[in-house]
Amino acid sequence: MTVGLSGNEYSLGPGDEREFSDAEAGRLIAAGFAAALGAPPAATPAPATPPEPEAAPRTRKRKTKADDVVSGDSNDATGG
Repeated sequence: MTVGLSGNEYSLGPGDEREFSDAEAGRLIAAGFAAALGAPPAATPAPATPPEPEAAPRTRKRKTKADDVVSGDSNDATGG
């Protein structure tokens, strides 16, 4: 195997060997998941350059007591 592959009956990692039917083996080889036995190992691709970090998300300002729209003078409809 050139990559990890799991199924109901197996869990394989890169370098593991398992016997598959000819049709399944052909499909895995064509997809690049496996190499035929006796074939030279595929070159390991170079690691990709990590993407640039995104800007930090903007945070919302927390409301403070001064931001409260209710008056502290008890100016309600009852006049209390």
